[in-house]
Amino acid sequence: MRLGFSTLAQLCNSTIHSDGTTNTEPDYASKAAHISDATVDQFVEFGGGQANINPDGSATVDWEGSFSINFYDGLVPFTITNPHLEVSVAGTGVLTGDLTSYAVEMSNPNEKTPLTDLYEDVTITTFGGVNLDPEGVVTSNPDYDGVIVDVPLDATSQVTSGAGWGAWPQGFLDFHFDTNLPSYWYSSDGAGDPKKAPMSFNVDFTNGPGLVNSQLLHRQVISMPETKAVS
Repeated sequence: MRLGFSTLAQLCNSTIHSDGTTNTEPDYASKAAHISDATVDQFVEFGGGQANINPDGSATVDWEGSFSINFYDGLVPFTITNPHLEVSVAGTGVLTGDLTSYAVEMSNPNEKTPLTDLYEDVTITTFGGVNLDPEGVVTSNPDYDGVIVDVPLDATSQVTSGAGWGAWPQGFLDFHFDTNLPSYWYSSDGAGDPKKAPMSFNVDFTNGPGLVNSQLLHRQVISMPETKAVS
């Protein structure tokens, strides 16, 4: 997952890697190296997943674990827990997870209020054209381009013109309208718009029956000046 913010692995079965080639785990000193060096990719890997692949090509995969994301100190972290993947007979897929975070105003970021609503099985990404290989690596490209979402009147409007406009799924956006981080996840006419689309989502079935590894990738390098512009 290519991130413009620091991430922390939490609980079991999730690992943060700071380099997409060597799988180096970041330490405190190197956690933001991907900001100054665009060749460094930071991504999250879940292992030990339980997969059920059906003869008709449909499948489900479940992982246990979580990771947290924090853009920078002026914004709140949020956590994704226990990802669940479903692939239909038609080759369409959806990745869901349980989300937790805080509500905060950028004018007073030190006062963080835990969100009390339940955000269970939230759609994190959708994709199509999946052809499962039960003995190989499956790579899928999440939907983003041309996706329109409903945005509240008091939030930054979605831009639906120009190259690469789009959005992450509505459910994921609804969660972030409560965290005050929504415009990181849809085109909003900011300088970082080309970097908001998800990167590919990879699932590796080669580790044996019922055990898979996942790499959830997302390109997102947002600078503090742009954050102020889109708030």
